[in-house]
This record gives sequence, C-alpha cells and structure tokens, in this order.
Amino acid sequence: MFAYQAENADSVVLVYDTAKSNQGGLALRAYRLSNSYLNAKKDGKFTTENLVKNELSYSNIFQELPIDVKNSHLVTLYLHSAKEATENVKDYDDLAISVDQFLEQNIEGIFDSVDEFHYDQGNYNYYQRQLTREKLKIQQWQQKRKAENTALEQQGKPLLSTDDYKTLFRLPEEPSRLDNLLISAQINQYCTQIEEFGATVVPKLFATQKVLEG
Repeated sequence: MFAYQAENADSVVLVYDTAKSNQGGLALRAYRLSNSYLNAKKDGKFTTENLVKNELSYSNIFQELPIDVKNSHLVTLYLHSAKEATENVKDYDDLAISVDQFLEQNIEGIFDSVDEFHYDQGNYNYYQRQLTREKLKIQQWQQKRKAENTALEQQGKPLLSTDDYKTLFRLPEEPSRLDNLLISAQINQYCTQIEEFGATVVPKLFATQKVLEG
C-alpha cells in the first residue's frame, strides 16, 4: 500500500468482509495509510522517538474513508417489492442466536495476537534493560574521568578527553516498533468486531424474550 500511495496519493484499498456480509448487509470499507505512517515510513525507522515525532500509534496507521454505494432504480424497486411481499410473513429464523465461526475466529485471533504482543514486548523490555546497563556504565566512566581530570588540573597537567566513552561503549540499537504497532492494531480490530457482533446479539435476545413471553 505504501508503494501504491507513493506513486498515487489518491490510492485506496477496498476491503470486502465476507463473514460480515453473510450476516446481512454489505460489509465494504475503504482505507489508505495515514500521513503519520507515511512520514514514519519515509524516515526509515519505527523507533519510539520517531513514533512520537510523527504522532503515530496503532489507532491511526490507517485512515478510513467513507463509501457511498448507490443502487440502480431497478434494484431499489425490487428491494421495495421484496420487502412488501415479506413484511406480513412471520419468520423467527432471524432470532436464532449462535456462536458462529466469525466470533470463534476473532477470539482465536485475539489469543494468537496477545501471545505475539507479549513476545515482542519481551524483546523491547530486554533492550531497555541493556540500555539502562550501558548508560550506567557510561555514567560511572564519566564520573571516574571527571575525578581524574580534577586531579590532573591540580597538578597542572593536560586534561583527558571526556568523549572517549563514545568509542568504549556502544548503546544497543532500539528494535523496530512496527510489529508492536501492527499487533496492537490487530488486537483492537478483533475486539471491535466482537463488540459489533455483540451489538447484534443483544437485540435478538430481547426480541426472543418478548416472543416467548407473548
């Protein structure tokens, strides 16, 4: 998608969700990469500093665009005719409540994504521990060098360089935070889809209760 938008800023990706569409209605969405992601990608590094600089988080990797679907007059007429023909027919099949494959896949996806998130976070925590150790070594070296220069200054001798630590110590390189962003966005999407699924089940529960009471 980045390659497409680099060539054409108006490029979009259309996502057709077959699972949701099978439940009724057309599940069609349009996305493109946000400017925050594009700027971070152009910088070439997904470090914490770069993410803060470009105000990039898992929630704004993509920008969703509105879609306006228009039917022809013949299709609209047919839908109205079909509605009038069936509006007096009682059909309780729509009240059926089942934990379908769509929900199961989302729950399984959450479990897998959480495992990946913990693994990625573990690598980042290891990096932070290594960084803290190296910074402590540098601080101790600088304090020692400062004491040595104080003694040399009192003796009227040339001072030692305070920049030698740059060749003696090497700070660990921060791992890319891109996987963390993508996994977080994936978990958020799974949760959103489960929430939307629950929103359709609650009215069914209420309607089923009313039918049984009636």
